[in-house]
Amino acid sequence: MSLLAAVSYPHDPPPDPPEEASRMDISAISSSSASTAQTGSGFKTASPHIDLEFYHAGLREIGRDGIWYLSSAKGGNGIEQLRDSNTETFWQSDGLLPHLVNVAFPRKASITEIHIYMSYKVDESYTPSLISVRVGNAVEDLSEIQTFELKEPEGWVVLPLTRAAAERYRLHEPDKNADQEELETYWNLHSRGTGMPPPTANGVVARDPSVVEEVRAFHLQIALLANHQNGRDTHVRQIRIFSPRSSVLPPVLSNLCPVGPQTVDLLQFACIR
Repeated sequence: MSLLAAVSYPHDPPPDPPEEASRMDISAISSSSASTAQTGSGFKTASPHIDLEFYHAGLREIGRDGIWYLSSAKGGNGIEQLRDSNTETFWQSDGLLPHLVNVAFPRKASITEIHIYMSYKVDESYTPSLISVRVGNAVEDLSEIQTFELKEPEGWVVLPLTRAAAERYRLHEPDKNADQEELETYWNLHSRGTGMPPPTANGVVARDPSVVEEVRAFHLQIALLANHQNGRDTHVRQIRIFSPRSSVLPPVLSNLCPVGPQTVDLLQFACIR
């Protein structure tokens, strides 16, 4: 069983990068300040610009393509709250562990990574601490592909399922000649919410050969096996599922319009679905 650390990133994206940086590692977005996820008296609405950042990184969100159902839910805290792009709302389970999130796709989907928004500061014992990801053709023939151990996660948490995704979040050690303040900033940044020692704390390290190249399945199950402080029910505020994005502009069109669509509203018309 593979135990991998998860990496958090803030839900507000950085300023618009230059063209060379638009295809940057997603690690550039990761955990610059996970502690800023909660502001004032509540949470901010998840910005649609996140989807644009991941679009440039070669990913697209496919959760809207699937049919979602839960093992249990409290009234008014179900699938709608899990997918409303608002980190102030949440799904709350209502039953015994494990708590299950199932997504059935109409056609075989290629899945790269799963992003989950959690807040240990607010939810405490309702926050998941052990997550299993399972895939298959149907709920009856699921196979576990990865297990993730979390420690007091705050903000968006990335669960990479493929080697390519894991490598994207591999962060290098700081320069040995860096001053003490830079080193302290690095270690503080890379140890938040993961419970693992640096330098692997903030990036998932693909150290397990069982991390596969591609995950393709009709059915995805996210199983919450345990909560912090032995809590029974769970709170999950948002879940997003990402797939590799194929090129949406043919060569001729790319020459005519090398920049391409830059907003979420225009991106929905960039390809034939």
